Amino acid sequence: MIEYIMGQAAVAVFAITGVLGAVRKDRDILGLAVLGVITAIGGGTIRDTILNVTVFWVQDFKYIIVALTASVLIFFLLKISRINQARYRMLLYFDALGVAYFCIQAFEKTINLGYKFPVALAMAMITGMGGGVMRDVLTGRPNLLITKELYASPALLGIILYGVLRFFIPDSPLPAFTAISFIFVFRSLAIFFNLQMPSLLVNKRDHDS
Repeated sequence: MIEYIMGQAAVAVFAITGVLGAVRKDRDILGLAVLGVITAIGGGTIRDTILNVTVFWVQDFKYIIVALTASVLIFFLLKISRINQARYRMLLYFDALGVAYFCIQAFEKTINLGYKFPVALAMAMITGMGGGVMRDVLTGRPNLLITKELYASPALLGIILYGVLRFFIPDSPLPAFTAISFIFVFRSLAIFFNLQMPSLLVNKRDHDS
């Protein structure tokens, strides 16, 4: 049940990021809704294809309905509100929440299918990052995954935390709540304080010397 609720929440949140990421491109509501759905289901579709199970939204079409509803609602909210200036900031925070939900939901699903921790960790990362990568590619935005921003690190640490807590506190919502909160807060702090990973690029002046 917890896995299902997390999945629905993640789909809604990621659909919103799809619309926020493309609204400046002056697309119509249909184009934005399609982009929202692609963003929402992209990572999970990749995961289920790799795991060779029925793709989650094919098995339960409510996921598509939730994604469409969230996309349309945020479209009209943006049309009638004055939050356009903060749109990219909103995108980042909603993305952080979507990543948190999707990572933990995917880890739980993979473990329940009988796979071990390393596979569940990989599937969680693919699910959490996949939709955002598709969104950024389709909207022509710099991809968060390959920038210096602390993006994948909070997710990775949060998934590990969930795996550990789940081992010691099975059958409890506490591990999921704790890990989702950890990922979201860690990522939000990175956004707010502009925390970045060390760059591998060598300063040209240092290189010449």
